[in-house]
Amino acid sequence: MPSQRIPDFDFFECATWLVDTARVALPPVEIVAQTCERLVGAGIPLWRVRVGQRLINPLIGAWGVIWKREMGAEEYTVPRSVLATSAFTGSPFEHVIKTRTRFYRSLRDLDPAQDHPVLFELAADGSTDYLALPIIYGDGSVQGAALTTDAPDGFTQQTVALIEALSPFLAAALEPAAMRRSGEGSVALTWQATGYSSI
Repeated sequence: MPSQRIPDFDFFECATWLVDTARVALPPVEIVAQTCERLVGAGIPLWRVRVGQRLINPLIGAWGVIWKREMGAEEYTVPRSVLATSAFTGSPFEHVIKTRTRFYRSLRDLDPAQDHPVLFELAADGSTDYLALPIIYGDGSVQGAALTTDAPDGFTQQTVALIEALSPFLAAALEPAAMRRSGEGSVALTWQATGYSSI
């Protein structure tokens, strides 16, 4: 398991890569995958990462990228009907979209009376901490990123601060990449996020 040795992480190099090479040349799956691998390579114990954004489409409600350590990244789609269910309603992702603020929760002391079911699913999968962040694009619209760790003590405050500081650069890379992706599929995107299926 990575050890959260953040001094090994070159923030400037990663941020520059996101707004340069990644923004211009890479699809969303590669941007998410390579960002996660850079963080893990520096000792930051990411376990799962999901980036999601909603579609203006009568059938498909959202698409995004999910990454898991040692398994890599893949794109997913979500039926529009799911966005009206409890998978999204009341979820941490809904909180992020509505408030444009982060959501952080330890998964080691969940309360069935207060915490969303998705957090219990993630805890059962081995996650110990959950962090969801708004990814705000240049036009002011919002998508979201959710990250978990399997480190026994969860994320450190230093790790959370680093991920938050990196999020505007991730947004800068993903906005044109997602636009290219939507153009390939001839669909228009509403830059919001979904918390479908376990993150």
